[in-house]
Amino acid sequence: MLKNLIKGGDFAKTMPDLLTDLVKNIAFLGKSSFNKQIGIEPIVQKIFIPLIPILLKEAISPTLQIAALKALGVFSSQASIIPIRMHNFYKDMVEQRIISEIC
Repeated sequence: MLKNLIKGGDFAKTMPDLLTDLVKNIAFLGKSSFNKQIGIEPIVQKIFIPLIPILLKEAISPTLQIAALKALGVFSSQASIIPIRMHNFYKDMVEQRIISEIC
């Protein structure tokens, strides 16, 4: 849903609060579904992580950027609990150039 709203363009620009709430809820769901055996849900990793640079670049609203950074912080802190199993998360972070986007 978030992916489609971002690609929608006009709707995303007129309702940034909805996008902000969606990003916050994804972070909450990711936090509650974390498991030490599996780590971060693979679906979240494949769909949400590549959207973070888009959310940071578009600058639709400052609250949306802050929500995206907080969500990234939640997932990063969870990945640091089991770093060996979450190797793909760190690999995705490097490939998506998320750190350079944040800087």
